Amino acid sequence: MYTFNLVNKFPNIQELNLSAFGQESFLSSLLDNTSVLNTLSNSFAELKQLKRLRLNIPGCKHRLAFILKNLTNPLEYLNLTSCGLVEQDLDFLTSSIHTSTINNLVLSNNDLNNQCDALIKLLKKMRSNIQVLDLGCNSFQFDVYFKIVNEVIVNMDNLRMLVTLDVFKFDNYVKLAEKLSLLNNFVSWRINYSSDYYEKSAKIKNRYKFKKFKQDYIEALERRLATINGSRSVKITINDPDLNFILNEIF
Repeated sequence: MYTFNLVNKFPNIQELNLSAFGQESFLSSLLDNTSVLNTLSNSFAELKQLKRLRLNIPGCKHRLAFILKNLTNPLEYLNLTSCGLVEQDLDFLTSSIHTSTINNLVLSNNDLNNQCDALIKLLKKMRSNIQVLDLGCNSFQFDVYFKIVNEVIVNMDNLRMLVTLDVFKFDNYVKLAEKLSLLNNFVSWRINYSSDYYEKSAKIKNRYKFKKFKQDYIEALERRLATINGSRSVKITINDPDLNFILNEIF
């Protein structure tokens, strides 16, 4: 509670980080305390200049509206990683003052596969201003993720960067790339290795052969993406546990 009260001492701050930092269980239990929850919510009423908020606390589930209801200054950046978001939380954001101002939205690690309709509704309200969108590690099935891309992300005229870290098949990444190639301002895409890659690489025991297989995979992905129509250079980062390979590709 001391931390939340301390916020009131700095009413002019523009950026606030309330990440759990390995204390997820402790902070989540704190939010079960009505007094602490009220203190946090009331603290936001004092932050008239706040533009960037990182609120990575699992205990926010079902409580996002209550926590942020007193925040009167529209945000530009909102990070809700690992908050356990549900439909109720997404609906609150959809009707909030922030939908027309947030240009960088992070919703990673929230298991949003079953919240597809609520997520699409939210993103449609924000489509004209979103420049960076992180939907990584949400246990999306490919058909659900493709629906989100097809129905709303392809209409985000100002989107510059997308983070996609759920594991799909190789050909499904190509299908997504075909859709993303329609975005005029899109320049960066962070993805994971495909399920095909993990299945095949797991069978390789020789370190040299594994290294060659990895390089062959990257080159194959480059060739496939190079067949997609367009002329813009898009930086593709493959999320690698050993190295991040940056591929400068032509969409």
